[in-house]
Amino acid sequence: MKNQYFGDTRDLFKYDLIIHLLKSLEPKMRLTFIPMLTENDHKTHGNIINYKHAKAGHNNKVLARFLQDCVRLKRRNIIELERLFKKIGLLLTICCKDKYFSDMNRESYFRNIKSRSLCDSLIFVDPDNGFEVKHMQKPSKYIFYKETGELFHRMNSGSILMVYQHIPRKNRILYFGYISEKLKNITGAYPLYISDNQIVFFFLYKTKQIGPKLSSALKRYRNEYNTLKYLFYEGGPSW
Repeated sequence: MKNQYFGDTRDLFKYDLIIHLLKSLEPKMRLTFIPMLTENDHKTHGNIINYKHAKAGHNNKVLARFLQDCVRLKRRNIIELERLFKKIGLLLTICCKDKYFSDMNRESYFRNIKSRSLCDSLIFVDPDNGFEVKHMQKPSKYIFYKETGELFHRMNSGSILMVYQHIPRKNRILYFGYISEKLKNITGAYPLYISDNQIVFFFLYKTKQIGPKLSSALKRYRNEYNTLKYLFYEGGPSW
C-alpha cells in the first residue's frame, strides 16, 4: 500500500470491515497490520475520496469522519490508525511501520515480524496489488504465495490471516476460484472471501471453531452492504 491513498474509498471499506470483525469475533483479537508499505509516487489512479462512491463502510460515521479529516488535514499516513484504534478501544500493532517494503528487503521484512504479533490476532496483509502473478515488473507490489504460507504456519490457532487483493480485468468467479485453489495448496484449506467487485479480501484460519464465527460475521457485514456481491464458504468455489 501507499500512504498517498490513505483515506480513499477502498480504505473506508477495508477498515470498516476490520473494525466489524474485531468487534464481532469472540474471543477478542487485536489487529496485526502488515502494510507492505511502498514509497509514494506521482500516480493518482484509484485515489477516490468521495465517499458517495463507496460501496461499503459509509455507515461507519466515526471512521468516515476520521478518514476525511486525515485527507483534509493532509495526514495521510497509516500511523494515524493508532489514534483511531485508541479512540474506539481496539488493539493495534503496525509491523515495520518505519520501513518501506522493497524487493531487496522482503525476506528480512517478514522475518522480523515478531511471533507474538501473530498470536490471537486478525493479521492483515496489505500489498499494493495482491498475490504474485507470472509477470511482475515490480515484485514489491505483491505478496508471494510462499510468504503467505509462512505467515499462515507461523500464526497460532487463534488467529486469522486476511490478505488484500486488487481484482484485475478477469471473470470474478473464475479468478476467485483460481486464488482459492492456490491458497488451498499452501495451507490445506479453502479461504473465505468478500468483495465489492473492485477489491477482495481473502481469509485463512486453522481451526474449525473459527470458521463458523468468521462466516457469520462476514455474512452480517455483507447483509449490511448489499453491494457486496461475493461471499463463498469453505469447500471450494461453486464454479
